[in-house]
Amino acid sequence: MKILRPKKEYNRKFEKQKIVLKVIMNIAFFDFDETLTKKDSFMLFMKWISSGKKYLLGWVFVAYYFLLSAFYFISKQELKEKILTFYLGGMDQAEVKERARQFTEEVFPKILTRRAFQQLDFHKKAGDKIVIVSASLDLWLSPWCERNNFDLLCSEAEIKDGRITGKLVGNNCKGEEKVNRIRDSYELSAYEKIYVYGDSKHDLPMLRLGTISYSKWKLIK
Repeated sequence: MKILRPKKEYNRKFEKQKIVLKVIMNIAFFDFDETLTKKDSFMLFMKWISSGKKYLLGWVFVAYYFLLSAFYFISKQELKEKILTFYLGGMDQAEVKERARQFTEEVFPKILTRRAFQQLDFHKKAGDKIVIVSASLDLWLSPWCERNNFDLLCSEAEIKDGRITGKLVGNNCKGEEKVNRIRDSYELSAYEKIYVYGDSKHDLPMLRLGTISYSKWKLIK
């Protein structure tokens, strides 16, 4: 049997032709608190996990540090760590994890807005990668993101010997830190469209990354 082989000329031409298969995807970055939600989840979780007396007492404690932060005597990260230490410091990680799961199942459906559900559903159906980028903590954002198959970039609680210390791992995920986390985690040039959703001045650095950006659900780019 004679085996037919392409001519050498054809081989040379074929070798010069490179067929590149590229999956075109979009990516959508969402701030969480007061972009997807009606209320800030941070203090809601502190209320959820604390007794009524401790939560109210904490407001006296928190108010003092809010004033210090407002006048720049302490940073936003130091303020957050003071609050975390007061409410969660020393708590068992497993207990907090279970309470956080309950929090996302019972409270999130009440605070997520209709627009949030619609826009997340839009990106899901389009097959876009969805990333939540938040200054809130992994303690309560992780279980919700895992259930919904969302990526998560956020502030992280420090755990030592199975207990919450009240400190953060690395920087508070706010402002420019959101951009740093995004650039460290994703090659943005690989995506055809980059959607970004935010609600405050702290989201402006992240909003600038978008090819399509919304602030308070208004198209700004």
